This record gives sequence, C-alpha cells and structure tokens, in this order.
Amino acid sequence: MINGLGRHRLSVAISTDEGMTWGNFKNLYSLDDYNYVQAKPPQPTIPAAYWIKYGQGQIQWEFDAGIGKVGDRGQVGAENVYVLPLDTQRYHRRNPASLRTCYPRIFVTDEVVMVSYQMGKPGPITEALDIFPIDWLYDPIVPSGPYGRLVLNAKPVPGADLTIEDGTEFGWADAMGAAVGVEAERIRVPVRRFLQNHGATIPPDGWHPEQGLGGTLYVTRAIATAPAPVSETAAPGLAEIPGSIKVIASGGLPVNLVGVPIGTTSTVTFDLPVDPGGFNGAWLELDAEDVDEPREAKITLNDKVVIEATDDILHPQFSVRGRLAVPLSALVMERNTLEFTFADNLGGTTQGYEIHYAALVLARE
Repeated sequence: MINGLGRHRLSVAISTDEGMTWGNFKNLYSLDDYNYVQAKPPQPTIPAAYWIKYGQGQIQWEFDAGIGKVGDRGQVGAENVYVLPLDTQRYHRRNPASLRTCYPRIFVTDEVVMVSYQMGKPGPITEALDIFPIDWLYDPIVPSGPYGRLVLNAKPVPGADLTIEDGTEFGWADAMGAAVGVEAERIRVPVRRFLQNHGATIPPDGWHPEQGLGGTLYVTRAIATAPAPVSETAAPGLAEIPGSIKVIASGGLPVNLVGVPIGTTSTVTFDLPVDPGGFNGAWLELDAEDVDEPREAKITLNDKVVIEATDDILHPQFSVRGRLAVPLSALVMERNTLEFTFADNLGGTTQGYEIHYAALVLARE
C-alpha cells in the first residue's frame, strides 16, 4: 500500500472459510477504472515530490526516513502525503480524483450490500454510497459470454471479447493491441481508454447493444497518407467534406502538465503528408482534461502562432473533446509542432491539465 496506490482504490473480496482465505477481489473505486484487482503490482507513486493542498496550489516538502514535513503541519507519516502514480495512461483519473478513499462501512440485507466510504484529497472529503446485489460478490471477475464485438475501421477484431461492466466496455488488451500495432498483456482493460491512447476515435454513439449476441462497438483509427474524404479519416461528428484529411499526432501524446512548475512545456508532433496551401481551412481536434480557463493553457503552433484555448476545450474537472481553429498560413508540409505550456495556475486554484488526443484536420471547403 505505501509503495503502491496508498488509498487510491477501495476493494472488496469474499471468503468461504470464515476468513481464512479470500478471493474474487474487485474494486469499488480505482484511479485506473479497473473493476478488479490485477495480479501485477501497481505502479509506484511519485517519490518525495510534493503534497497537493486543495485550493492552495503545491506545498513543497522534504522526505526523510518515511517522514514528510508538510507546510506548517510539522511532521506527518509518509502515508498521509497524497502522491500520484507515475503511469498517467493507466491511472488516468488524476483530475478529478480521490487520492484518499477509505473508512468503509458495510451493511448487508437479504438482497443487497451497501458500502459507504469517504472520498477526497486534494478535494474536500465527501461520503460515497455504493449499493449492489449480493450476487455481484460471487460473480466471476471476467463475465461469461455472450461477448460483444469490436469493429475497427470496418473490420472485426477477433478475440477482443467485450463485456459491459458498470456501464464501461472492457476487453482483452492483447487482442486490441494486435489490431492497432502495439504489444499488450493478456489483461482486461477499459476499451475506450486503451484504444484512444493508441490513436483510435470512438464516437459517442459507437456502441450498438442490439447488434450481435453481446453488442458491437465501432471504432476508427486514421493514419492519413494522402487526401481522402473525412468520412474515411476523421472522427464521427465532423461534417463529410470531400477531399479533406485528418492527421493524428505522430508523437508526444499524452501530454501531462499536472503538478509541474508554471512555464513547463510539452510538444506534440504532426507529420502532414500534403501541402496545406491546397486547402481552405484547418482546425485542431483535442481531448483536453481540466483546462479551467484559456490563460491556463498556452498552445503554440510551429513556434510562431499562439492558438487560443476556447470554450470548446474548457472544463474545470473533466475531459472534453473540442475544436480549435488553426491558420493555414502557419502550417507546413511534413513536420509540424504543437507546444502546450502550463502558463498560469490561476492564483493557485489549478494544478495543470492534460491532453489525451490530438488531430489536425484540413478542409477544402
């Protein structure tokens, strides 16, 4: 716990021998949204970095033999210093997130289990209540079929075996990884998060429960090498404009500017295969998390043009998908760079922001 996730998750298990042994470990809450405890040890947390105090920015602290000095609080145990996991792709629920999920109370009736517990830090402490059927404790961690299908770029992905767990699609990472050209372990992962981390686009209406025995999820993954209709390369929701292209970022994602000094930058690259002069308009499509105000995020294209963070990508807590207009004159054929800067902490009320997805769209009309 001390070297892993601390109080970042709350798990339940069952015993059939009066508490001698325990099994069927499942999560009620977890920073990585996994519904069960994986056998692999969790990612170590950031060592001796900082303690985040809600509403007052970062308070620096010194680490000495497991004891931290935090602001004017004096000496506190290291378990009370709320740090974040290093792996921001797996543990994506960082802002907002509960880094102190604890003190559960359990109530059991003839049909349901009720668990109340505290959540908070760096936000205020609140009370949460989960209610679920008793049978859920005994259900297998990986539900039995029928399984849903995953269709990527109009081709079924064999072996993904999708299930809906607490409203989220889960599937086998190795099967989905093979479909997008990356190596992955044989573990169950949230489908949308996994595929979006590898350049895929999933429309809000991509899940069709009525198709197939267990439903079908439609996904696109575009790698543009020449002008093509947006309907083939762009994310659903964009208008179909003949002769337009969409180029997904070739490097630098995800951008993590949370808990860093003001002025810290991170660069994303786009390899544009065509001359932008042959198009009439351009925009960026971004998945941005926790950009509170425009002045928090400075976005610079090719070291010369600042692109304003408009309302399309602003939200004080959650990740949103939006568009930002781009001047064609600032684009070049081949390598383009997009520099993200944590420009302002808004008087100590924000810790930074993240960019999970970025694409450049060029339109002829």
